[in-house]
Amino acid sequence: MKFIHTSDRQIGMTRAFLSQEAAARYSQARIDAIRALGHLAEEHEASFMVVAGDVFESNQLSAQTLSRALDALNSVPVPVFLLPGNHDPLDASTLFRSKAFREQARSHIIVVENSEPIPVPRLANVEVVGAPWFSKRPGVDLCAQALKALEPAPGVSRILLGHGQVDSLSPDHSQPGVISQALLEQALAERLIQYVVFG
Repeated sequence: MKFIHTSDRQIGMTRAFLSQEAAARYSQARIDAIRALGHLAEEHEASFMVVAGDVFESNQLSAQTLSRALDALNSVPVPVFLLPGNHDPLDASTLFRSKAFREQARSHIIVVENSEPIPVPRLANVEVVGAPWFSKRPGVDLCAQALKALEPAPGVSRILLGHGQVDSLSPDHSQPGVISQALLEQALAERLIQYVVFG
């Protein structure tokens, strides 16, 4: 099994220090990167792609930017799993549930909206388990919550899709959303999951 792991695309990001012309090229380069990754998926025969958080810079994108991003995502020849992160959480203003997103995104664009295991299309016995963000500052370790809800599934390969910092690398351990590396290692050792993807 092969898949492409990306994160933090932050489509719609702007840079105030760039000229208007340079800012347009900067924005277009982010869209072009989606298509380039689609070509890589095809070239390397990847079965799917994941975006481990921060697909968009924020939930307040222009209709044009969202449309261009979805057009590029729709061109990717494999299923694409999108995990909401701190920049684009599944809150009341989320783009992922907007009418524009729902109408334009093709069926192979899969938004990870909860921690229920999601079977990977056209791939037997492989599931994605997500830990999506529902606000910009979670009050708990979202990956720990996702793992707590999982039941063992012998014969199934599971990929945990998360976003944020693990406690071993975080400069601020007081944040409640910091991810426990020990819990991840335990889940891997117990074969509850087989792979962890972060952004």
